Amino acid sequence: MMKLITFKASIAVLVLMAISAGLSTPLQADIRKIKTISTPGSQERPGTIDAKGLGLELEPITRDDIDNAARNFFKEWPTGNAGALISEEFPNKQRLLDTIIDTVPREAQINVLGVRGIIKYPDKIKMLEDGSGFDRFSKASATVQTQIIFNDGNGRQVINGENEYTFEFREEYR
Repeated sequence: MMKLITFKASIAVLVLMAISAGLSTPLQADIRKIKTISTPGSQERPGTIDAKGLGLELEPITRDDIDNAARNFFKEWPTGNAGALISEEFPNKQRLLDTIIDTVPREAQINVLGVRGIIKYPDKIKMLEDGSGFDRFSKASATVQTQIIFNDGNGRQVINGENEYTFEFREEYR
């Protein structure tokens, strides 16, 4: 009985070797280089160092900080003032702002229904050149559930949405 099991295993190995040898050329053509997808935590701010490396005891950003940032952003969204809260480094910032103005009615009510899935990234520190202090950059991403309510020619419209946002907090220590 033991030899039969070994024999079956050997046949299985031989069949796999034969299949892989016969298909090796087409499979190799399909292999592509893997490109890493940058995430908020992998994008370094020039001139910053990891806060843990300095041994600083700083209060971490909290869930409430992230929740308040989301609510403040969506409070400014319909007024057209959201641009002040979007980083200059954000790709297509102006295009996003134009889209907001063109598609969201000014009288729209935007509600934040929930903030979840928060991921915090390591804090980064940028020392001031004159040595008088430093700036701390805290970054987190979160899934924000929103609801936009407005009236148009078809009556009351309610649009629910869920998107992931990246929040960066800059704190000055002088």
